Amino acid sequence: MPDRRPSLLIIGHGSRSDGWTQLVEAFVRDVRAYPGISDVFSSVHTAYLEHSQPRVAPTVRLAFESGAREVLVLPLFLTHSVHGAEDVPGILGLPVPDHVHQRLSAEGHDMLAPGLPIRILDFEGKSDALVSNVVSRVSGEDSPKRQEAIILCGYGSTLYHDAWEELMGDLRRRLMEKGYGYVDRSYVGHSVANSAEPTEVAVNKAAGMAGIDKVFVVPLLLSESGLQHGSIAQACAKVQSETDVDLRYKADAILPDTRLVGRVAGLALRAIGVFATSKTGVLA
Repeated sequence: MPDRRPSLLIIGHGSRSDGWTQLVEAFVRDVRAYPGISDVFSSVHTAYLEHSQPRVAPTVRLAFESGAREVLVLPLFLTHSVHGAEDVPGILGLPVPDHVHQRLSAEGHDMLAPGLPIRILDFEGKSDALVSNVVSRVSGEDSPKRQEAIILCGYGSTLYHDAWEELMGDLRRRLMEKGYGYVDRSYVGHSVANSAEPTEVAVNKAAGMAGIDKVFVVPLLLSESGLQHGSIAQACAKVQSETDVDLRYKADAILPDTRLVGRVAGLALRAIGVFATSKTGVLA
């Protein structure tokens, strides 16, 4: 008998790096194992826009063929992008301008027919989740200190630069309210041609701030990314060779993060009415 419960699909960009997809898949397994998820969802899948398998459209078809009455989709992107604004809804058969369909078709994307019962979930509480993530990676169980600085290294976007700046500005304010002495950002993706220079400039600026004696360089990247981590490491090595600042950099990523698992699981459960309130309590 078909399982008529809804299905949950978590979409990532995808990567040629096996390590990148392994972290995302481990995250989705943890969401699947979160209390209540397997009771109300028939399945929890991962799918990718490019580079990795499985892709989005075949995964959604599989969910419907298995009997799901609805598919809830959560794009796991940090900020606005062409992928989130155009690619995901276009591939899912949701309304987008004709030029988006034409571009997706020219790029070889498999697109679903319109009219299927699909909902895209908004990643609510993203800033809260990211602040908690950064604090746990930098300070652990210790309290933030005024002599510590943080440089957040994000992928960035030329087209959606304002959205990235809004996110980074919000994170900067919140982290400084936590007690760090200085917080700034740099971009490390295509918008700066994967250059190490913006990160080098940002780290040097932080190191020169009065009262700062330790600088943490934190990749604000969802998962492992050899290209971006390489440019960050290059910037840190150059600064370290020219100054005596206490520079802390680890080639880690946002994932894994157990509290983010709770955030995403809570969003999915509330979307189908399991929780009456908007708070899960998992990211206090």
